[in-house]
Amino acid sequence: MGGFGSGRHSNKRKVDECLRIDVNKLRKAGCLEFNYRGELKWSVDGEQTGVIGLRMNGGRLILDYQVRRPGEDWAQVEEAVPI
Repeated sequence: MGGFGSGRHSNKRKVDECLRIDVNKLRKAGCLEFNYRGELKWSVDGEQTGVIGLRMNGGRLILDYQVRRPGEDWAQVEEAVPI
């Protein structure tokens, strides 16, 4: 009684379930160079599961993507990440 996994369950996503951006892979691929523009795509079994726009502006990587919360419409997000 009261062991691991018992009790309340959360609807929150776990880190392992989230899409990842590996800055080291981006650097090696030249994505962090001045004025770079492109996109990063994720897929599972050949089916696209996510896409995000990337562009370098000064010392910042600009991420451009859409999100949708349950019961809401898609919302455009632009997020600057200092590099």
